[in-house]
Amino acid sequence: MLRKNEKNPAVAVDDELGLMAVLDNISHVKRFVRHLTRSAVKAGSIMMLEDISDTLAGSHYTATSVGSSSKTQMLKFFARMGGMRVEFIIHTNQSYLNYRYQRGTSHDEYEVRRLFDSGVTEFLFPYDIYRLDMQQVREKQLQRFRKNIEQQH
Repeated sequence: MLRKNEKNPAVAVDDELGLMAVLDNISHVKRFVRHLTRSAVKAGSIMMLEDISDTLAGSHYTATSVGSSSKTQMLKFFARMGGMRVEFIIHTNQSYLNYRYQRGTSHDEYEVRRLFDSGVTEFLFPYDIYRLDMQQVREKQLQRFRKNIEQQH
């Protein structure tokens, strides 16, 4: 229900492989994508890039997934080749550190927001049975994850 903001599980798991890379800077990211494309051509493979979202150079990302932050910087795209759809998420060193640790955009905080803001927690723990204030639980979990992030380093 959560992946890719899709209710259809076949669509939600459409990519068969996901890869994340962290490179030194934006020029290295561009070089990597050029290398990837040229390698596919050289191998005689047809490769199509789909759903490209590049916010590394400062352009804003319009978050469509529940819980996602529009401040997250990365290059994200899908490469369809040889019948397989591969998800690529590429960071620079700086954007990766933000992805891991920045308040409000860290991946751990995103996971908490996604679970609570999507309605999954209310579905799994109905109020009439568990009597939990999910807004309060959400805030406590965000505080807990933030504390863990800050105590790690």
